[in-house]
Amino acid sequence: MRIQLASDLHLELLARQYPGETLIRPAHQVDVLVLTGDIANGSEAVNLFARWPVPLL
Repeated sequence: MRIQLASDLHLELLARQYPGETLIRPAHQVDVLVLTGDIANGSEAVNLFARWPVPLL
């Protein structure tokens, strides 16, 4: 299994100037994206990554 890992993105700091920015792009041939913490405020991370091409945890 190939895992793409992201943490500490703090996307809330970019939200006003760059709405929808995720700072990462889908990696080639991964099976899952794991978001390990400090991604965005509240449930906003769920919205930002809702259309990611692989499942996320």
